Amino acid sequence: MMKTNCPHCNGVSEYASIPENGMVECPVCSNLFVPKQGEPAPLPCPDCGNPVEPGARICVSCGYNFDTGKKVEKHIPVYGENFSRPRKVLCWVADMVPGLFRPGTLVLFILSVIISLMIFYLGLFVIGMGAMLSGIMIASFSLVVYAHGVGWLMTGEIQMLRGAMVELTGGRWTMFLFLVFAPVSTGLFLVIWVFSTFGKG
Repeated sequence: MMKTNCPHCNGVSEYASIPENGMVECPVCSNLFVPKQGEPAPLPCPDCGNPVEPGARICVSCGYNFDTGKKVEKHIPVYGENFSRPRKVLCWVADMVPGLFRPGTLVLFILSVIISLMIFYLGLFVIGMGAMLSGIMIASFSLVVYAHGVGWLMTGEIQMLRGAMVELTGGRWTMFLFLVFAPVSTGLFLVIWVFSTFGKG
């Protein structure tokens, strides 16, 4: 049994014997050719000249189709690549913070922010009363409540913070840290500024 590839369509064929005239017919494209002895060898693409593996129907280098004699489009359209810039930004935000576009999760996030602020101001009040350690512990608990709300916002689901953190990878994790600590750092800076400014008077 002899294997060879057609020099026209690159199709691989098997022949038990070679006819007396020394030519065989390709079962794929019916081309008559003189077979080469041995295993099929890569043939040059008729369009770009790069070697094409035996039996291949399309050249991977230029996209030439051996069946149709035409090039196929090498570029595969990706969903969203033709979107306008504002729509791309909106899609990115929806992917990073899906809870923004889910009313139930968004409402609960706002409630968690309100509750965490109330707990934080309660901690400040306790600190003002002279119970420094208790006030700091109460204020720290407000951060936990707020972090839960941010976790819901980042995943779009109501779940414990430990479970939400499993889904926070890559850019989402960075966004989570920013949303948690940027407002908290800003709030602490404002509190320190207020105490230092009005405490002197």
